[in-house]
Amino acid sequence: PALGDWQLNQRASVESTRRIFQPVPSQPALTLAALEDTLNSMKSTFTLNADMTFTCNEVARSRLAKYKGTWKLSRDRIELNQTHMNGRPEKDYLVGTLKGDVIDAVLEKEGVKMGVVLDRVR
Repeated sequence: PALGDWQLNQRASVESTRRIFQPVPSQPALTLAALEDTLNSMKSTFTLNADMTFTCNEVARSRLAKYKGTWKLSRDRIELNQTHMNGRPEKDYLVGTLKGDVIDAVLEKEGVKMGVVLDRVR
């Protein structure tokens, strides 16, 4: 049920981030407003493949980033484990739920949580 293309839902991701955001003293520049600005500038498409790998093309502020990694699904819990960004090793984790045509996940990096909501591309 998770195979195929998924697109970032900017509005839902901003709303999710507003619900879960907590300031992190060691990351003063990562304010809620900064995260909202980033999400509003972002266009991301994820492709979840049958071999349990994924790719993601993301454009944010006119900059293209390409990610790849692995994914797994257990009941409605989905995990995307990024292994590379632009061909270089870089780890990130998205963990959330898959319900129908929506993945509602959280990306946590250096203590900062950001909501990531993906809609299935039909």
